Amino acid sequence: MTSIDCGHRIMTKDLQSTVKVKTFPNSYVTISNLKFTANNTYKCTLVFTLTNKTLTYKDFVLTYSKSTQQATGILPLAFSDLGLSPPVKMGGIIKVKNEIEVNFDLFFK
Repeated sequence: MTSIDCGHRIMTKDLQSTVKVKTFPNSYVTISNLKFTANNTYKCTLVFTLTNKTLTYKDFVLTYSKSTQQATGILPLAFSDLGLSPPVKMGGIIKVKNEIEVNFDLFFK
């Protein structure tokens, strides 16, 4: 999690603080029951652990690209799903939305 980057140095530092990277420096992803469905998609069970909170998603969809031999998926989350509050700065003048997005890339050999 220390390599998490949201493209802006100060925002990245605030995000790292919010997800408690010093206490929980690692996140974990387990993909199981991977099955090709149709239209270049896979369905799987995704287990995602972040900040010591484990979330399970059945029928998580990954889209496969034959040219890159990778499957990608997007997991929309809320800070509240993880028991966290979004960062607030300058006495509440700057507020981050509750929504976050986690992108997954699965590479095939």
